[in-house]
Amino acid sequence: MSQDIQLLEIAPPSTPASVGSVFVGDGSGGTVLNGLYYRAASDGALTRLDVVGGAAALSAVLGVGNTTGASDIEIDAAQKITLGETAPPAGVANKGHVYTADGTSGTAVNGLYYTREDGTQIRLDNTSGTDRVEYMDAGWSGDQNIADASVADVLFDVDQVNEANGITLAANIISLKAGKTYKLEANVRLFNITGLEILFFQWYDRTASTLIGNCARVRGLTTTADTSNQQ
Repeated sequence: MSQDIQLLEIAPPSTPASVGSVFVGDGSGGTVLNGLYYRAASDGALTRLDVVGGAAALSAVLGVGNTTGASDIEIDAAQKITLGETAPPAGVANKGHVYTADGTSGTAVNGLYYTREDGTQIRLDNTSGTDRVEYMDAGWSGDQNIADASVADVLFDVDQVNEANGITLAANIISLKAGKTYKLEANVRLFNITGLEILFFQWYDRTASTLIGNCARVRGLTTTADTSNQQ
């Protein structure tokens, strides 16, 4: 005669000292409906027993596949993955690592990073990430007069859009963070140009005291709309 033990679905039971409980969850108290659980006497922790592989350990789930039959992890809406801070892991062939950094080896404490197989570290969680595109859209809020046959700085005082922490605007000067590559573009709006045949404008590196990029030029005209571009 065949026999079995049937367990009704219940909420996680209270566990007396030195006694563990095996039960079928009813979906409350952090259980999955109809899941088989063990509740430890020491701390009341729940361990699910019916996942594929016969163990609730993450290594077992990954090694043989979860309840979907695939070698992956499914995260429900009420669940999360917590990553403790660690030193940057070494690169491993054909593998990548996602981790929370401990501040060593040039990382930011509690920053979220990805390690490529070649050991390259890429920060994922904020604007200081090396692979993140940064930009600034700056302008001048008033009028600027440039005398005929003279040279003058084009002024900036309005940071209209800023999605960068490596680009700053102060005292009419845009400063760029070292070690990064930037593309500079400029538009000059022309107002009531009188007696001027050609206006030249170009980016200037104050640190190196040299002109950079291409020199753009605009022929004199009277307008309130036209702009000319320089990159």
